[in-house]
Amino acid sequence: MGAFNALVLKQTCPACGRKIELRIQFKYGDTWQYEYSPGDLVRWGGDDIGRPGRKHVVVDGAAEDCPACDHELPDYEVHVENDRIARAVPQAGRYDFAAGGGTFIVLDEYRGWSRMRSRSDRDLTRGPIPSPTTGARVTTGRPVR
Repeated sequence: MGAFNALVLKQTCPACGRKIELRIQFKYGDTWQYEYSPGDLVRWGGDDIGRPGRKHVVVDGAAEDCPACDHELPDYEVHVENDRIARAVPQAGRYDFAAGGGTFIVLDEYRGWSRMRSRSDRDLTRGPIPSPTTGARVTTGRPVR
């Protein structure tokens, strides 16, 4: 799987009802086993995946099993806004990370702007893809080296 970061949340396990530290693995920013909490700034300048300075990025997050009962927990969407971990919510099929070939999706900051760009601009951003539920146009993310 390679290096990843983890978002740590205080949650209640839906299976056993115990208070746990839920760890959600994700690949965005400097991926080097860093642990984050909501509100933390994403670190950059090492094994970077993505680019700093994005307004809103949704990252594919894999929850680790419950440490108390080994119950398999759902995958999460980790929302990063202005390089800060904003929140994590269970995935509900809003974003197709696999179709984009990456672990994150950059949400388009200006919905009208994507329609005004030239074809070559769309090619440089790997093309806008409509979100299946909101219709918002997004661009796929891939590791930037």
